[in-house]
Amino acid sequence: MVVDTWTERELPILQEVVEGEGKGDLNVGALAERLSLERHQVILGVRALYEARYVEAYPVEVAEELLPTDYMDIRPLERGRRAVGQWPSEDPFDDFVAVVERMIEREPDEGRRSRLERLREALLSLGQGVGGGLLLEFLKGRLGL
Repeated sequence: MVVDTWTERELPILQEVVEGEGKGDLNVGALAERLSLERHQVILGVRALYEARYVEAYPVEVAEELLPTDYMDIRPLERGRRAVGQWPSEDPFDDFVAVVERMIEREPDEGRRSRLERLREALLSLGQGVGGGLLLEFLKGRLGL
């Protein structure tokens, strides 16, 4: 069975890296403490994020070890920011759907929330091609293009 390390390990680490930016030099020890994870798990998670270009970091290697034993100055890259929603995606349709989902979460009126949920479902059922085209035409009209 394949273990979902993204949800359980990498995503929480990435979120902490984004949230902790500017609060001092982030390293494996600080992340392990903040997330209450074992140091070894954080090393594996940061390594996966580093290799996949979600974060930038400086590996600290010990001569006897085959793999890095620490990472210092861990900072999010654009791809990492996109993954946690801090940076817009490259696809305006995805961004539009995300805006609708945030509106649903914040809407206190049940009737409006229900209409927003139907809008989201309609957008998703149309798909990116048609939904993205509709969004583009709408924006062109609003901008007078």
